[in-house]
Amino acid sequence: MERERQRLKTSWVNPLAESAAEVNARLTAPLSREANGEDLLRRPEMTYEQLVQMTPFSPGLEDKQAAEQVEIQVKYEGYIARQQDEIEKQQRNENTLLPATLDYRQVNGLSNEVIAKLNDHKPSSIGQASRISGITPAAISILLVWLKKQGMLRRSA
Repeated sequence: MERERQRLKTSWVNPLAESAAEVNARLTAPLSREANGEDLLRRPEMTYEQLVQMTPFSPGLEDKQAAEQVEIQVKYEGYIARQQDEIEKQQRNENTLLPATLDYRQVNGLSNEVIAKLNDHKPSSIGQASRISGITPAAISILLVWLKKQGMLRRSA
């Protein structure tokens, strides 16, 4: 699959080339600049099967499952990367310590319900706070920003 993705990245079509007519016939908006196979596959109207039927991008993978995986990886690469970044951010913040004496009423932007739950549970870390029922990701973000502004942001080892 990686080899196929590399092949698509290095296979180009120029909007002025003869092969562009075949590509443009399958697109809702014609090419305005040079594009590689992955650029075309990211377009919602283009499938891997359609792409590899066109001259500059044939032949494609014969294994249908591998072809489907290539299409999914290319089309959703941006979303997957953003989710991965979010997971890494949450993992970094998992061990951020919360001061035992923290008065959550001082944190602007937290709802009364969130304040009550945090005061009741007295979590020792952001990770513990995030697992309390009713504590939203937005509340965790507000808490992290507040801690940073107050100079209280500390991560345990």
